[in-house]
Amino acid sequence: MMDYENELRLVFCWDFERIADLWKLQDSDRLKILDMDSMDSFRAYSSGAIESPTVLLRILCVIQIHNALRTLFSENKSANGWVHKPNKAKIFRGKPALDLMSSGNLKDLEKIRDYLMSECS
Repeated sequence: MMDYENELRLVFCWDFERIADLWKLQDSDRLKILDMDSMDSFRAYSSGAIESPTVLLRILCVIQIHNALRTLFSENKSANGWVHKPNKAKIFRGKPALDLMSSGNLKDLEKIRDYLMSECS
């Protein structure tokens, strides 16, 4: 029987993959967002072979970003395409959110999450 922590990790990883598919992210973007060097590392993480609290925080940010986008946009296509479109908000400097998301910096994911959460208020 799985323990709660492993079960939670599997659910988070499954959610991340589902969101990444909806956003049509390349493997290279997925790895940058998670700050991992290979899909093998991701599979090892999701199976519990390696542990990383930072990866879990990154996935949580992606889930929160996705949920905020679902609140802000009534159409799935708009919500899912948002990460690829140039953005005029100051934090994005006219570039797509994906550029900032894939910087490898957890703080950048948190900035995007915080920005979207404030837009939801």
